[in-house]
Amino acid sequence: MVTRNYLLLSLLVGTIAAFTPVSLANQFDPFAASEADTDSSTLEFLAEAREVPSGKPFHVLMKMTHPPGWHSYFINPGYVGTSLKPNWDLPPGYQAERVGWPIPHIGTTAGKKTYGYEPTVSHLFRIIPPAGLPSGTQMKIAASPRWQICDEANCRPEPGIGAPESASVVTVTVGSTLSLVTANTQAFADARAMLPAALPSDLKVQAVATADAVTLILSPADAVPDGAMHFYDFDQVLDAQSEPTVTRNEKEVRWSLSSNRNSDSSLANGISGILTIGENGYEVNASFGER
Repeated sequence: MVTRNYLLLSLLVGTIAAFTPVSLANQFDPFAASEADTDSSTLEFLAEAREVPSGKPFHVLMKMTHPPGWHSYFINPGYVGTSLKPNWDLPPGYQAERVGWPIPHIGTTAGKKTYGYEPTVSHLFRIIPPAGLPSGTQMKIAASPRWQICDEANCRPEPGIGAPESASVVTVTVGSTLSLVTANTQAFADARAMLPAALPSDLKVQAVATADAVTLILSPADAVPDGAMHFYDFDQVLDAQSEPTVTRNEKEVRWSLSSNRNSDSSLANGISGILTIGENGYEVNASFGER
């Protein structure tokens, strides 16, 4: 997912790679964060369970709280930015998969729209251990996450340029029953509340693509609540800097946004992302048709 408006410069310090965007607007210097500005995000790495039956998946989360005025990024940053990379260090035979992307909001950097999160965001993951682990096995799940934050004028990688790799670790034990960490219950409830919901059963979404724009058609109109509407596509094929148009009639609501002419991603046969209507967010996977 690379565009001319999504350029990143890799900064190598020893064997450590951190990322920050090349200047993309006049007077915007992504390296301009003050040396005196030492506030950084905080990271919490939590497990939902302390004990799980053999072979059963379990969940972990990474909660990031950013300094005031700074934001991190959705998978599609809209303009510039690097989203969270967990950098897992798992035992052999284990797998980790993202449960979903939290619902983003529109922010700004250098006067350009960005898609991201502030002041806090929780990323939820499912850990899948191999089958047949004996009772008492200590499952050590480690990660060395990297991400980027920006405010209106500056961007910086975190944990920071030149910061040593520091693994976050949780340990879950194989046991006879599921035992949750009650102290973490609210954090996981909050993380799940940040995820988009499935579309209501009475709401249908179709997509139509032209050479210049993509239109989402929501029907019936009376199933679409009033409220500001936006669609954050996963693949950066839409132009985040353009203004969407929304039209409503008795039958349907149409939301349209210009295509991103600089995108290296193809529209292919459909489009996926998160549709927000008012305070609610829904995951959408729509095939292109004619309408």
